[in-house]
Amino acid sequence: RETFSSNTGTMFQLQTPNVVHPIGNEKLEKFESRRGEPIVPSKEAHVSDVAPFSFEENATGKFLVARRTIAAGTLLVSNPGTIRTLPDMHTFQSDDATHVDCAEPGIVRFFNHSCAPNARILISADPAEVSLEASSEIQPGEVICWDYCTSEWDMESPFDCTCGAATCRGRVQGFKWMTAAQRAAVNQASISTYILARAERAI
Repeated sequence: RETFSSNTGTMFQLQTPNVVHPIGNEKLEKFESRRGEPIVPSKEAHVSDVAPFSFEENATGKFLVARRTIAAGTLLVSNPGTIRTLPDMHTFQSDDATHVDCAEPGIVRFFNHSCAPNARILISADPAEVSLEASSEIQPGEVICWDYCTSEWDMESPFDCTCGAATCRGRVQGFKWMTAAQRAAVNQASISTYILARAERAI
């Protein structure tokens, strides 16, 4: 397996000088990345360039919005996690029976779903780590989202989607339940290697 479950196999080294993000009580830390080097595990969440996004909240809960223009390919956040054999609504699937739980500090859990996302998820089981990378340029004020079906085969907690995208699938249940046309419309580089392999097995 690659360190990150992505088509690119990009790897990062994280460094964490203590930089506290001023919004709420959420502690975010700056990191620097160097391509081609292995990840350095940490017990803290990592946020690129002193938090290029901020927490906002509405009736449905917290979410994250870009504070400035974020270039495609920017590693937004990386959370350490623990391995679980059973999924729940907050875990990230690494393979058939491996799920990464990033409950603490859990910043990745605040990135919302969209059927037309501007970010992609990167999942590692060894070490247990979940990261989010901008998949396209993100403008200030834009909500940062990723497509939950790109990492989950059969979701433990499916839901009705209200993302409002022209390509909205209406029901988000996992990659297993997407039609061939819906799968073809997804940016293939955003789909985890596990999901791609699982889809091949299902043919």
